[in-house]
Amino acid sequence: MHIVHVTPSFFDERSLIGGGERYVDELAKAQAKMAGCTVIILSFAEKRMRFVRHDVRYEILPSSHFGQFSIHNPFSLRHFFFLRRADVIHVHQLCTFVSDVAALAAKVFRVPLVGIDHGGGGAWVLNTRLPVFRWYDRIFAQSRQAVDPLKNHFDGSIELIPGGVDLERFCPSEDGSVGQTEILFVGRLMPHKGVDLLIQSFKKLEQRDWKLRIVGRPADASYFEKLKALASGHPIYFETDLADDDVVRAYQGAGVTVLPSVRHAADAPAPELMGFTVLESQACGTPVVCSDSGPMREFVSEGKTGWVFKSGDESSLTAALNMAVQASQSDRHALSERCCKHVRQFSWGTVSEKYLCAYRDVLRVKVKEK
Repeated sequence: MHIVHVTPSFFDERSLIGGGERYVDELAKAQAKMAGCTVIILSFAEKRMRFVRHDVRYEILPSSHFGQFSIHNPFSLRHFFFLRRADVIHVHQLCTFVSDVAALAAKVFRVPLVGIDHGGGGAWVLNTRLPVFRWYDRIFAQSRQAVDPLKNHFDGSIELIPGGVDLERFCPSEDGSVGQTEILFVGRLMPHKGVDLLIQSFKKLEQRDWKLRIVGRPADASYFEKLKALASGHPIYFETDLADDDVVRAYQGAGVTVLPSVRHAADAPAPELMGFTVLESQACGTPVVCSDSGPMREFVSEGKTGWVFKSGDESSLTAALNMAVQASQSDRHALSERCCKHVRQFSWGTVSEKYLCAYRDVLRVKVKEK
């Protein structure tokens, strides 16, 4: 099966790096391992690029940014004829111009078309002018939280395929030890991530022998300065350029990982559509504390692999942190074991197999129609 993923931006240091791009990259990598599958990621940048990574072929086409078009919503028509030989076109980020062009190509060439959204997009699109969304054969969501926004555009059923996480890469430490007295945050440093709330709660912990480690790239300079000011004089450490392998070790060495995303922040009305951090931490055997602002709670077994607190509520977060840091050594070992067992259902192998089954269903329907 020849699968082509269409994404406005791609996971690479030279481009925008976020959860949506990572999702495409990880899914394609898992699919490329499956027998009989060839996988292409078709994306856009300032200049033409072509490379292979993890047996996935990347075709990066030139795009333009003008007026309403940007890295989030690039302008390009070059991929139209590129898609005619695909067995399945899988579109990511539904509300972009290039996604709509891909949908048009699928309709013209009668290629099965499926799609999933990751919360990105732009203002100038074709789907406000043409019945683009009717051309999709199947729509997917990565969490229950992600389903409702899609109902505004699609009348048919939306298939839920939750996950995933790379269990080969994210795994407990080889020595079997559990986390130390360290609270960890992993993610981009942006206001909707709620890191300022985490710092304030950390300073109120009953146990004073813990430290807070904040790992992530500053995406908002003024917000980063605010965080550093809040952290001054406390055992709070920032690491803004940690290598991927070091991030895994950070998960393995932490006592708990926190994702304190804030509901309805001005710059992100839907702060998370899945939350990779929650799955990656549990895969490393580290329990999590997360807010109820998004779908993160869907991936946590409350009280067994982590704790969920009320979004934006400092006292609720402080209470959850106190439960995490007060766990005994035996409790931590039990938490670690439950975390590893819990995330198996969300592995990329499981996710890619579910997608492949869905692709085959769509292909069978297309054959009957012909």
